[in-house]
Amino acid sequence: MSTPETDSAHKPVKNGCLLHVDDDEDDVIFLALAAQDAGIVNPIMVARDGQEAINFLKAAQEREKRREPALPCLILLDLKLPLVMGSDVLRWIRQQPQLSRLPVLVLSASDHPSDLQQARELGADAYFIKPCKLDDRTAFARQIRLWLLDQGPLPQCPAWHL
Repeated sequence: MSTPETDSAHKPVKNGCLLHVDDDEDDVIFLALAAQDAGIVNPIMVARDGQEAINFLKAAQEREKRREPALPCLILLDLKLPLVMGSDVLRWIRQQPQLSRLPVLVLSASDHPSDLQQARELGADAYFIKPCKLDDRTAFARQIRLWLLDQGPLPQCPAWHL
């Protein structure tokens, strides 16, 4: 007997990669494990700093001009990054016509209200405090998987209401 879980497990509707922008190796590894546990099959590209993220997105825009699909379908963005801060990356993304509607979820260790407010003003789609437990990370990844399969909305979190 087939179920939605088995029918669509390996066929994401949103085919682009996920771009995870984070300089914390543990966070990168734990999110990758959570994504694997949740059944996400989209590749996850990692940028270790804000400048690397911008360079990745610029290169993807150039490939798109040559009709080579390269843009990520989702960006997971930390705020506290080396070289270029996450808020500056988000600002740059929203200024690019080709990227302005790209979903960006902020994943930050900061629960400071000013960080949350700035992310909202810059156009983040949601703001999450990085989950500490693997189960919480996997639940978050499952929400992303459902969105990738067009079976649910982008993950939402009460963090907007800190």
